[in-house]
Amino acid sequence: MDTDITRDLNGIPAVCSARAEVAGKDAQSGHAIWQGLRRVHLPALWDANDRSYARCIIGLYYAVAEIRLPGDFAQFGVYRGRSARFLESFLTSGRKLHLFDSFEGLPTEWTGVLPAGAFRLREADIPRFDPETCVVHRGWFKDTAPPFVADYPKPLAFIHMDADLYTSTMDVFDNINALIVPETIIMFDEYVMQESDEEHRALIDWTRRYDRRFEYLWRTNGAQVCIRILQ
Repeated sequence: MDTDITRDLNGIPAVCSARAEVAGKDAQSGHAIWQGLRRVHLPALWDANDRSYARCIIGLYYAVAEIRLPGDFAQFGVYRGRSARFLESFLTSGRKLHLFDSFEGLPTEWTGVLPAGAFRLREADIPRFDPETCVVHRGWFKDTAPPFVADYPKPLAFIHMDADLYTSTMDVFDNINALIVPETIIMFDEYVMQESDEEHRALIDWTRRYDRRFEYLWRTNGAQVCIRILQ
């Protein structure tokens, strides 16, 4: 992948819909879209010895700056909680951060390399958070998202989608669709990988299923991609 972070690339139109972008990989794969997006970088947060985490928090820093809505934040895929703690530092005006994870690892294999159960944590290693600002929803997304939506009828201002798999990402979209409104910001953590664009395909299928529109905002120098919901 291109690692030049000093220039922007001209790519596809930024505003996309189910009609504007052909579903799946028929016309433009997630990789083609990724290549065409404006890139963001922040040297102050860059750590060459911890590239994956650095790219994530750089993305979160810029994503939070895009937020216009009141409302809470949600993260789907917490793992050890490092990015969640970074995101927690941006909570203001009574916002809360809702954290969704089973801590059982991947429900199925991913990219043909990581097996089901990868990223599973021992009970002693599961991160703990301040209950005044963070609410942990432990379990599979398909099981925890429906009661969350029933109890929390307000739109979400920001979603950090770190679900990795197509099925897991669709479990989120299908179940919290009602909480995603125009101006909701979503940052995908693995929009495209070297051999996979599962989060991309889930996004496009969600837009088709629910007649949604969005605009691409930017990408990091890694796999993170940020969008704004338009419809």
